[in-house]
Amino acid sequence: MRILEAGKTMILNFYNYGECFAHYRERIMHLNQNREHGRTNIAKPALLLAVIQLVDEQQICSNRFTLTMEVEKKYCDLYQQYNWNNHVTPICYPFYHLKNDGFWHIRWIGTEKEKDSPSKKFLRDNIDYVFLDDDLWILLQHQDWRHSMADFIIKEKMSAYQ
Repeated sequence: MRILEAGKTMILNFYNYGECFAHYRERIMHLNQNREHGRTNIAKPALLLAVIQLVDEQQICSNRFTLTMEVEKKYCDLYQQYNWNNHVTPICYPFYHLKNDGFWHIRWIGTEKEKDSPSKKFLRDNIDYVFLDDDLWILLQHQDWRHSMADFIIKEKMSAYQ
């Protein structure tokens, strides 16, 4: 498999996609998610699914991405498709708080900033980019495993909460 990232090619001769998938499936099953009115908020899985779909559509092409209009639109569309009410959690919350789940990382401009309620402006002004664990990124480069992860998120983290 060849992975192109930032002008370099990484060639993987041996990689256990099954173990990698199982590891991140477990991590995603245990996302820290808020509960609203007795139901689990789907903001974090909706954002992950948005990123996966944008990778699939080749709109995210490297493991460095920012809060763009494309990411926000995809997130809002998915949230509305799978949400049980008309309220969409603002993207700034999952975009920031996914950092607490161990595989979503923020590269800050300057020093790390803590915020309970970040705004889009705060994120755009203070985050250089976000990136996923290298293993998760490699998994998402493989079409079959990427689709398996998307299907898993839809079945276990989105559809279950309608």
